[in-house]
Amino acid sequence: MLVGIGDDAAVLRVGGKYLLVTSDMMVEGVHFDLRFVTAYQVGFKLISVNVSDIYAMGGTPRYALLSMALRSRTPAAFVRMLLDGVRDALAFYRALLVGGDLSSAKDGMSLSATLIGSTAKYCLRAGARVGDRIYVTGNLGDASCGLCILEKVKQTVPLTLKKADVRIHSLWKT
Repeated sequence: MLVGIGDDAAVLRVGGKYLLVTSDMMVEGVHFDLRFVTAYQVGFKLISVNVSDIYAMGGTPRYALLSMALRSRTPAAFVRMLLDGVRDALAFYRALLVGGDLSSAKDGMSLSATLIGSTAKYCLRAGARVGDRIYVTGNLGDASCGLCILEKVKQTVPLTLKKADVRIHSLWKT
């Protein structure tokens, strides 16, 4: 292990290559509210937040592990839509689902993804210097603005993300 807790992802050296490993959890009522988002959007976001950590370290996403704790009465159609979002995000980022876990939840759902990426040269937060350029994807504040609007109108906007709606630019060549 070359980099552990404290950056966007752990960095492991395996042979002459660097593996990047990150994990993010999303909990219903804390990280998402099903009154305002679709299951598809939650699945797509779960993968995207992990990919963001891999990109931040200068890597390319490769493999994902998905863990879900769902209420026993979760409709099968909801689960299919959630997994469609995960599948489409993985296809968009060119990563593969290689495993995971499934459990029951008594109240609300918890979702977690672990993403493994690779890179020839990794970047650390500590490497930033005055005068460096900072790159972002999308528009800062859009998510917060969107949530405020949804809370104000008190209804969901049942849109699904499409490839054309997601504008991610890889900043690093590996």
